[in-house]
Amino acid sequence: MREISARRLRSVPALALGAALLVAAPAVSAASAVLSKAGTLYEVYPATYGQVVGEAAGPDADVPVLALRTTPSGGAPVVQIVDGTLDSDVEGSESIEFEEETQTVFLVFTKEQSLFRGVIVTLLRDGQWSAQLLLPTTGFTLAMNPQMVLTRQTYIDTFAPAPEGAVEKWRSIVSVVWWEEGPLSQAKYSALFIEDGALNRDAIQSYSLNDLVGVSGPTSTAGLSPASYSYPAIQRGFAVDGSVLVSFSNLASQRQTVVSISFPITLDAGPGMTGPIAYSRHRPIARTVGDGQLGGGRPGTARVVGTVISPSGTSIYWWIEGATMKILPASLPADAAPLSISIRPDFPVEKALDVVREMAEKE
Repeated sequence: MREISARRLRSVPALALGAALLVAAPAVSAASAVLSKAGTLYEVYPATYGQVVGEAAGPDADVPVLALRTTPSGGAPVVQIVDGTLDSDVEGSESIEFEEETQTVFLVFTKEQSLFRGVIVTLLRDGQWSAQLLLPTTGFTLAMNPQMVLTRQTYIDTFAPAPEGAVEKWRSIVSVVWWEEGPLSQAKYSALFIEDGALNRDAIQSYSLNDLVGVSGPTSTAGLSPASYSYPAIQRGFAVDGSVLVSFSNLASQRQTVVSISFPITLDAGPGMTGPIAYSRHRPIARTVGDGQLGGGRPGTARVVGTVISPSGTSIYWWIEGATMKILPASLPADAAPLSISIRPDFPVEKALDVVREMAEKE
């Protein structure tokens, strides 16, 4: 890995960074922007070192990086390079969340190094960066298309000091899904827990979604385009309990599965297990709530794709072809023709997505 000196970056004033990126910053998607309760807008997007620092970048001006732009309500934007992206590795598929209690920015993206592409979760809190690799199934895998949501849940802490003994607390859960190409082509899930104002790193585990729903085995991509299976989707559950809904392609069963994932609120010690991280409040409870056809209607050339999950557990696929959004519920027959919505300057993709979400609510 070729590291690039960050001394040039530190020598550039924040206002100069902001001005440089305001000139050339690309548009960001909804997944790569988040608004805090205080009205601060956080945006993450790809840029180059030169776009951030201008002439100070020198020969490294074209090195790709991820940039974080922070804009307080009514204030001027401040831009910085996401820690760990100022190198020769390739990052992509970035998205962002903000945790209010600890005022922490969470970023998820893929990072490619030689024969390995992993999913990185990077945190920014009190001006300090830290990163966490979500573990793959094996050493040489290609991770792609990560998505992330943050939920809140109450839980019972039995390790509270006397005289309380056991108290009810709130925690934040950052849930991440992604697709992993390797010996098995499968969707993966991981959760990060913010408890008592701190990230519990010891509780971070990666799971195969095939295994979580109890339908695992050999997987096959024969006859399928990557656009039809490699984009797992995640959204907050409809119940206010910290749960999430995940739609993913289970290539062991050759079906699209929708699963509700939640976590216990009480502790359940196993034999010989000690310490709070050894208890079941960090173990996912997976319940299958929907089933349907794989997204076979998506053409292999589709680059902007997604899924909206209805309250009944139906996956509604959408993708962009030229200036048209195509829509196909997984409940329809495999040979059904997708619906079409024209994308116009006065009717952009986000507005079309609002229509799809409204459609999903009626499923």
